[in-house]
Amino acid sequence: MGDPVVVNVYDETGAVAQKGFGTGLVFDPTVTNPLEIVSDTGEIQNWTSEDLAYKKVNAMLSQQPKVQEVMIYGVDVATETSTITDELDKLITQNNDWYALAIASNTEADVQEAANWVASKEKIMFGDLGKDAAVADIETFMQGIENQNFALFAHDGGVNDEEQYLDAGALGRILPMTPGSYTLKFKTINNTAKATYLPADTAALQAVNANIYKEWGGSLYVAEGVMSNGDFIDTTVAKHWFAARYREEIFRVLKTSQKVGQDNAGIGLFVDAAKQVNKVAARNGAVAKDADGNFMSTVTYPTRKDLLKNDLANRVLKGVKSTVTYSGAWHNVELDFYLTL
Repeated sequence: MGDPVVVNVYDETGAVAQKGFGTGLVFDPTVTNPLEIVSDTGEIQNWTSEDLAYKKVNAMLSQQPKVQEVMIYGVDVATETSTITDELDKLITQNNDWYALAIASNTEADVQEAANWVASKEKIMFGDLGKDAAVADIETFMQGIENQNFALFAHDGGVNDEEQYLDAGALGRILPMTPGSYTLKFKTINNTAKATYLPADTAALQAVNANIYKEWGGSLYVAEGVMSNGDFIDTTVAKHWFAARYREEIFRVLKTSQKVGQDNAGIGLFVDAAKQVNKVAARNGAVAKDADGNFMSTVTYPTRKDLLKNDLANRVLKGVKSTVTYSGAWHNVELDFYLTL
């Protein structure tokens, strides 16, 4: 049989281990170096400050609050006659305790391949095509990709025409925060200059769900904080968090019990596990409240008499359902003002 705990995620929003959710990986497809786990760029051994991978790690570690650690790993896929897909597949069999991916490449082919890989995982990827990417080329690239786990960040280098590594900086900004407690929009990214796109270009980029770095009211911030399919980044991260936590809590029940009996009391243990996850999510700010101030989450479940004999014989419990209304974030406010004399 397969995994003892299967969480089927039904994403009706429309638009890993606990440690892993705060950890990012920078994968370098141009050089073969062993995996390093660093909390400061001074700890990096096999890349120099001139390397793109180093610069992306630095952007991640430069944010506040600061991410505790970043992984950096490289395989020269051309020399090894391999692919980004194959190498990432190999990596997660050895070390899967990370959540967010950035790659040390700005080429469309590399970004596309890595994005395709992450599409089927409970992980996210932030990428960019470099400061010299034309707006029209970014539009074309984004029109060919619709991925709820991948976000593209566009930056033209600002007035000094320098790479800003906005994708890595944005990852570093959100990774230390608890899923469900934030939105990426309006966040300032340290050491990042304002982009100088013309208004028409800004509108064109946002129309294809590319994230940009803009200024309003004297403040710099990320907009709009979306995945390439238009879903908000925080919604996707929260969905992954729920799935991982349900698996962990239910497996904990299975692992720590001598056995969980096939009766209503046994079913109740799994129901309680799901409810506990929802309670933690509510404390984190991920669960909406109704008009009476009650958190909007429910767990429904069958009783033993409702179960199919075949499922009982195979020792498979089906029919436990957790429904949570996600608490999003206001991004725009309209106020009607009337001045009278």
